Amino acid sequence: MVFGCLSNYTLLSGSRTQYYDQQSGLYLPALVLPQAVYWENWMTDPEAKWVWWTTQWTLDTIKLKDSFALTQWVADQVNTAVLKIAADDFLKVTFNGVVLINTDYIPHHTFLVANLKDKLRGSSHSEYAFNILEMEVTSDGVWEGVLYRVEITFN
Repeated sequence: MVFGCLSNYTLLSGSRTQYYDQQSGLYLPALVLPQAVYWENWMTDPEAKWVWWTTQWTLDTIKLKDSFALTQWVADQVNTAVLKIAADDFLKVTFNGVVLINTDYIPHHTFLVANLKDKLRGSSHSEYAFNILEMEVTSDGVWEGVLYRVEITFN
């Protein structure tokens, strides 16, 4: 019997994305925005979804996050690890505690790209390590959101 090897891993914005709810102090599932809510010129992705915490117009700063784990032997085999992200309006992105993007304004029709390869954490039998993607998006008072894709390829 022959088993296939993992050649890539993709993490997408969508129902797994969480936002920080200030009232409860908890991270809750983000809302996947219906296409009717966002502007037609927002960036699109064939699989990732625009997420936010409400469909109402709002002026606020929201924290969102996603996470994943890799075993150390898999992390050692990473060839490329790239984040593509679009947001509306102001964006700060942190990955494993390192600020990758901090913009005053990001047009919702632009993808920003960041290399994650040297920032990945691997888990071992003695330590379980998560890779944590944190996003802080500030609204200018209209519908807002964030869309992201992390693609990791292996040797």
